[in-house]
Amino acid sequence: MTEEEYPYQPEKGTCKFDKTKTHQTFLDLHYALNETDMAHMIAEYGVISFGYDCSLSTFTYYKDGVYDDPSCDLWNLCHYMLIVGYGSENGKNYWLSKNSFGTTWGIDGYCKLVRNKNGQCGIDLLTYTHLID
Repeated sequence: MTEEEYPYQPEKGTCKFDKTKTHQTFLDLHYALNETDMAHMIAEYGVISFGYDCSLSTFTYYKDGVYDDPSCDLWNLCHYMLIVGYGSENGKNYWLSKNSFGTTWGIDGYCKLVRNKNGQCGIDLLTYTHLID
């Protein structure tokens, strides 16, 4: 369904998916093996999905800046988000991530997750993009 047919609503609601209004066909998945692969996938495909440990209160109450909490669990991938870009702020590399917590969380619903820290919080363990037609 298109964004116009089913606009994103950053709050809990009822699913209104209509299979008869699909416009794309799933072709394949591409998985990233590491953070270098992730950067290449962002450049080529524009967005990637990933699992992340968001169980810490530092993540729950994130407001701004580059999130960098090494006490997270590498294997506790309890939440999925989208990476939509990457950059650097005050010498810290980050992944720009879109969350589903709503626009009152983080930076209008987005966060900057530390990048190039050996897959901190499991960011590179289950990272992929969908190829569609």
